[in-house]
Amino acid sequence: MKKISIALISLLLVGCISLNKRGEYSSTKSPGRYEEMPYFPTLTVQDSETIKMYKSVLTHSIIGIPILAVDYIGSIAIDTVCLPFDVHRNLSDIPKRKEYKEILNKREAVYGEAVKKLEKAKTKKEKEEIKSKYKKITDDYYRQLQKLDRDFTLFNVQRDLFD
Repeated sequence: MKKISIALISLLLVGCISLNKRGEYSSTKSPGRYEEMPYFPTLTVQDSETIKMYKSVLTHSIIGIPILAVDYIGSIAIDTVCLPFDVHRNLSDIPKRKEYKEILNKREAVYGEAVKKLEKAKTKKEKEEIKSKYKKITDDYYRQLQKLDRDFTLFNVQRDLFD
């Protein structure tokens, strides 16, 4: 019992390489969110600068080497437990995210094109025509994005141009 509690405490103290690497694929601000996750991130994903620093600091200390060993063992265990979730993510979530990103990129390109045309337009009538044309296009993209993600709402500066 004592050995198990020491192992669990050391696992809690460890940064857990697997969780750090998974964070790069789950963060909404990370480009990795749209990429397939390797099924064993601990062993197959290249290390970030933070993890490299963490490893180098630990390998230079007597206490750090066992902690790093426990960290790798814990990370491999987490990778194994999370494998079904990773498979589901790669096969179902990633195609939807990629499609979502493509539509969002098209919408942003259309918006940029509309802004350029509005800057060149001279009369009010021209500006109204440009606004109505591009509002229809962006609304179509907006509906497509809402189909992919029910929580999607995009009433921001880009829409204000057409209102």
